[in-house]
Amino acid sequence: MPPAEFIPIIEKAGLARAVTDWVLDAALSHIAGWNAEGRRLQISINISASNLDEEDFSERVLRRVQQSGTPPGSMELEVTESALIRNGDRALAHLNVLRSAGVNIAVDDFGTGYSSLAYLKRIPAHIVKIDRSFVQEMERAEKDLLLVTSMIGMLQGLGFRIVAEGIETAEAYRLLAQAGCDEAQGYYLAKPLEFAAFESWLSEAQKARA
Repeated sequence: MPPAEFIPIIEKAGLARAVTDWVLDAALSHIAGWNAEGRRLQISINISASNLDEEDFSERVLRRVQQSGTPPGSMELEVTESALIRNGDRALAHLNVLRSAGVNIAVDDFGTGYSSLAYLKRIPAHIVKIDRSFVQEMERAEKDLLLVTSMIGMLQGLGFRIVAEGIETAEAYRLLAQAGCDEAQGYYLAKPLEFAAFESWLSEAQKARA
């Protein structure tokens, strides 16, 4: 089930805080396990818009990181432009605190918000994720390919690391590599996996690269 179907229900039911806390605890537990095995992996966690309106959000995140004993840089929090616009100064204050502590911040679904360029000057982010709506059309639409290529160059020039979302074909992967995109995400690489299945996938991928 896509997150777009159930996250609005969670938010409307007032469960965003509890669900996010559960996800943070689960992610940090996995990171701690990998660290104990000598594997340095990072987990990205999507943050709800309502989380950014919680007065103690950044404090809770950092407390959990400290209790888990994991490096703050092992975790990346993904926030959408619309969530930042909705929560304004409070959201930016939380993100500044988290970044100062070493947590990575990513802007998710870039290109779909209303103030993309204006907010890039203010958001304390390391990573920008180009929305799948641009990536999935660029093989067929020259304008989309030009847009994606231009976004990659501009955003890298501003110091961001770039992730392209929604890659489903080898050709899309090739075009993004040619454009200098830093990271790729999508069904071409792997579908969403449960933890045990991800462990198997990761082991096979590492063997293939060895």
